[in-house]
Formats: sequence, C-alpha cells, structure tokens
Amino acid sequence: MWAMQTAKTLEAVLRYSLLVGFAFYVLNQVRKPTRWVGRLFLWIMNSSHSGVTDWGLKHVRIEKGFTILDVGCGGGRTIQKLAALAPEGVIDGIDLCEWQRGRIPGEKRETPPP
Repeated sequence: MWAMQTAKTLEAVLRYSLLVGFAFYVLNQVRKPTRWVGRLFLWIMNSSHSGVTDWGLKHVRIEKGFTILDVGCGGGRTIQKLAALAPEGVIDGIDLCEWQRGRIPGEKRETPPP
C-alpha cells in the first residue's frame, strides 16, 4: 500500500515538473524566440499585431526620408511597413533575439557589440 501511494505521488510530481518546465520553455520562447517554436511564435505575433501596427502608423506622420528605429523588431513585419512609408529613409531594427537578426528579407543586418 505504501509503495503504491509513493509511486502515485512520484508520478504526480513528475507530471507537474514536466508541465512547469514546458510552460517555462514556452514563455521563454515568447520573450526570446529560438528554433521552430520561436518561428511559430514570431509568425503568431506578426499576424496578431499587424492590425494594431496599421492603426498606430495611421496616427503618426512619416516622411519619405525619415530615419526610424524599431526596438524589438521581432519578425520584421513592422520594419517592412515602415520601409514602404519611408522609401528614401533609413529603417533600423534591434531585437534581443540574435537568431532573429537577419531574418528580414532585403535588409542589412549587423550584430551589436556584446
């Protein structure tokens, strides 16, 4: 009887530990995406934030030659929209996720110093 209860308790602890570990991994992917899970989250964020970005860009004046910095550029969709609004300007994006740098087609990428 004691051995069976101990086995059930250990099984419950193991399940809980795996669930907490998975939740931590997923939350970390939202903060700093890596690998295929990170790509999935970037795609979801780009899709879900696009409407808010469009709304915000309608409320600011952006001229063709502006220099713009996108902090936390993520998947790069906002940079592409800004580049279309300021075709003669300079659009830079920075992000914590080193893996994400250079994922925006046609854009120059530099890795900042450590």
